[in-house]
Amino acid sequence: MDNQQLLKRIEALEKWKKEREAQQIVYPLDFQSQSILGNYFMHITSMVKTFVGSSNNIFTSFIGSQGSNEFQVGSNTFIPYTVDVTSNILTTAGKVYFENDQNVYVSTEDTPPPPLTTTGNYFVINSTGQSFKLSLTQGGAAINITDTGVGKQYIYFY
Repeated sequence: MDNQQLLKRIEALEKWKKEREAQQIVYPLDFQSQSILGNYFMHITSMVKTFVGSSNNIFTSFIGSQGSNEFQVGSNTFIPYTVDVTSNILTTAGKVYFENDQNVYVSTEDTPPPPLTTTGNYFVINSTGQSFKLSLTQGGAAINITDTGVGKQYIYFY
């Protein structure tokens, strides 16, 4: 490395150091610290509650922002479930109740119960609230689930 390249490298490192020093957050938060937090870290700006169906299931989502980007963060959008392969019944936990003909999707940390897929669109049938079967069509026949899948299983709807 010649002297010219070395000087350019030193200038680049000094510039980088000044930029990092300018990003230091102080407490109590001054205007610059608030600006740094807003640009480089996600923060929640509001909360939206959705009441769904005759049971008034409550789904809470949070609106967040980072810099100029806004996005939705769901707190209970993904509901864990288990499946009984002998009866094809999915059972959820908590205070969320699913209704017949409700459009749902499945998600998983690994592999969904076959023949369910994470890209499939399903309908709830034979629901008792927290226990139900899934169909490929509204009011259609129950899907024959052949395995419990691998990893944690979740069900959600939009």
